[in-house]
Amino acid sequence: IALSSIKIGLGSRDIIGFGLIGLLSFVISLYAIYPKYNEIAKKCSDCCKQIDSAQKFSTEFNLLTEELAKFIKPRISPNELDRFTKQEIVNLSKNPNFDQNSYIASYRVLMVAYLVSELKLSFIYALKIIIPFVIIDFVVLIVFASFELQSISPVVFSLPLKLAVFLIADGWRLIIESLIIGISSGVS
Repeated sequence: IALSSIKIGLGSRDIIGFGLIGLLSFVISLYAIYPKYNEIAKKCSDCCKQIDSAQKFSTEFNLLTEELAKFIKPRISPNELDRFTKQEIVNLSKNPNFDQNSYIASYRVLMVAYLVSELKLSFIYALKIIIPFVIIDFVVLIVFASFELQSISPVVFSLPLKLAVFLIADGWRLIIESLIIGISSGVS
């Protein structure tokens, strides 16, 4: 979403393709998560060296889900976690054997809360990216209106101006660094 907002902000569908944005998103995600992946893989490998193959899969899976939960919990908005936890408790309270005092958020609740938190954060990033482009569009439109240049489309001048500002400000570096830091640090 954050990278797609560059395409929207520039106002051109032909400059950056969706394939490039998808590939760039995938590579950034892999780059940011790779250290955590190595840490989890090492823990699974060290833990399961002594276990026979029958228990190995179950133990690796449990360890993987615990490590994944540790990875995503700091990235979840407390409001989202509360919202989905309350809904889960309401659903589970229909079961007479349910004990609300011993409830721990399930992985399903954690994953949904994580995805919603990340979507919210992506839209915030997108808004931060689009606002400067909209300001440039308004300035160009005001200049064109003040000089009464109605025969020329403002897009003809605003697109190169937006590209120049983006390149001068080193926009790619700023956006990619902030996304990598956001993914790897755990701060939402």
